[in-house]
Amino acid sequence: MSDWLPSWRPTSEAQLEEAEKNILSSLSSEYRDLYVPIGEGAVIRCLVMEPQEPSFPEKTPLVLIHGFGCGIVQFFKNLDHLHRDRRLYALDLPGFARSTRIPFPEEAEAVEAAFVSALERWREGVGLERFVLLGHSLGGFLSLSYSMTHPYRVRHLILDDPWGLVDPIAEEELQQKYSLLFRSILKIASRFKPFDWIRGTGPLGPHILRRSRRDLGRVFREDFLDYVYHSNVQNPT
Repeated sequence: MSDWLPSWRPTSEAQLEEAEKNILSSLSSEYRDLYVPIGEGAVIRCLVMEPQEPSFPEKTPLVLIHGFGCGIVQFFKNLDHLHRDRRLYALDLPGFARSTRIPFPEEAEAVEAAFVSALERWREGVGLERFVLLGHSLGGFLSLSYSMTHPYRVRHLILDDPWGLVDPIAEEELQQKYSLLFRSILKIASRFKPFDWIRGTGPLGPHILRRSRRDLGRVFREDFLDYVYHSNVQNPT
């Protein structure tokens, strides 16, 4: 059985690493990898780039947090420019890409707190006192949450199309806005993990992803979809 499973989902940590390297090879600047311990054997993987044009006094470092279903490669088109005059850190959130897929609690508030705690342990691990924090999508939501919890650590906060920054919808309003059928479908769908459909399609997954998300190939590059596949088809956190 164990010999059969890898062929059902054609992926591995080595393939994820290779897909990432293929894309990051387009960078004109050097970078280094850090694997920062955050406790209980887990690590947050991050990429570090030194400033191309060092300034005095040294400018506040920039930290990038990616969106849902991605990792540091999301920013590959921007990295050469963003570290021009300051040190840059781009990290894979816990549970994503090449960071540890740690177990999370079930409750949404507890999950949010776990992410914030992990980010704070990462900050301590790399020795940052203050930094500019930029988050996209889910990373934007978590960046705001971190900034509210540790405001004295964040010099500036930049939110790029962040998730979740709306007032919660009351149950009564939800019933008025959506039909019973639609609410029932949402309730059933909520029992599945977001990328179960990729894992469930087995060896057809890469082909289906390429067909369904051609937009990503056009916006980024064709092999970006290889990275997305190998990042998300592995066992979920």
